[in-house]
Amino acid sequence: MKLGVDVFSLRFNEWDAFGYLDYAKSIGLEVVMFPDPDFFESLDDDYLGRVKSYADDLGLELEVGMYSCCSTSTSFSNRRGTAVEQLSTMLHVADVLGSRVMRTLLGSNADRRTETPLSTHIANTISALQAVRDQAMDLGIKIAVENHAGDLLGSELKALVEEAGPAFVGVCIDSGNPLWMGESPYVTLDHLAPYVVMSHIRDTAI
Repeated sequence: MKLGVDVFSLRFNEWDAFGYLDYAKSIGLEVVMFPDPDFFESLDDDYLGRVKSYADDLGLELEVGMYSCCSTSTSFSNRRGTAVEQLSTMLHVADVLGSRVMRTLLGSNADRRTETPLSTHIANTISALQAVRDQAMDLGIKIAVENHAGDLLGSELKALVEEAGPAFVGVCIDSGNPLWMGESPYVTLDHLAPYVVMSHIRDTAI
């Protein structure tokens, strides 16, 4: 297992991508995750290639992600296109940066209380994921759906992955997020362990 940092936890420093890489190297980490395209100045291949080369020179691996891929979620933004377009774009970004996983999510606990039922949000997430199946499979990249901010129980995310297709969809497990649902992290892990391809760990206080 390699230790890294999700730069979301460092965002208040307002560094550029190279600054996050320098910091990760300075504290002895091995992986840097950019969880959202807004952490990059550009998604052009030339710029991404410079980020990749810089990381290579520092001996760091890169992982990338995006926010919600559910078009009906309260967390979804169409600023960068449809859910499918954003998934496709970020799969390409992951490929350029050498990341074999690309993280996304459904939404948050708010989606359990919307007029649109949770089952519809789940169905829309699955539909978006399946629309990029061939691209993900061709690139050899797993899409890692996070248990995020109380959106899904472990059993619900497990069912989502199994219906979408475990050949190209896995899980980014966050050990702090089950508490949003009143679910033990151990219960969440029991459900999701076979599909985990990425993990976030943090302290959580009740």
